[in-house]
Amino acid sequence: MRQHRDCRFHNLAFRPDEDPLAYKLESRLLIVHGCPEEKNCGTYFYEWTGVSLKLLRSN
Repeated sequence: MRQHRDCRFHNLAFRPDEDPLAYKLESRLLIVHGCPEEKNCGTYFYEWTGVSLKLLRSN
């Protein structure tokens, strides 16, 4: 597996009662549940563009 230095998920805190990542192999959508830098907790929706993840929205 290739590792990225600019990975945004390395400091993401997760709730122990839910899966932090949701995705389907045939989809470009990645849903992340968590708290980046242990603040701004929520759900983040990303689109895989083929070279990077683009934040679509968060709530």
